[in-house]
Amino acid sequence: MSSLTVGSIGVVYVGSKDGNVYAINPDGTKKWEFKTRNWVQSSPAIGRDGTVYVGSDDSYLYALDGATGEKLWAYRTGGKVVSAPAIGLDGTVYVGSHDCQLHAVGGLTWKGEVDEGAPGSRDRAG
Repeated sequence: MSSLTVGSIGVVYVGSKDGNVYAINPDGTKKWEFKTRNWVQSSPAIGRDGTVYVGSDDSYLYALDGATGEKLWAYRTGGKVVSAPAIGLDGTVYVGSHDCQLHAVGGLTWKGEVDEGAPGSRDRAG
């Protein structure tokens, strides 16, 4: 299960091993759920406009409407997304994935390779 993220009006967003992203109202009732194709270990991030961004072990980064849970778009990476997305001031969403790439999605979409020799990076030889 991912870490919790709390929105401005107290709604809690969290991913789960059942493949869902949940939005929970402040009173504890379920607001909505969104089904991915695999575990959701990535912690959600919330954009200025209320969009919820979250990665999944299904290799996608999702943008969800924070009010309804409707999928706005999905971006396919080359590997599982377990890290939490980061949102730049210009709205660009940055996320790393298990393909050793850093992906930037938004106004300028790109990906760059992560140095495999960097501390904490995955060792492909072993």
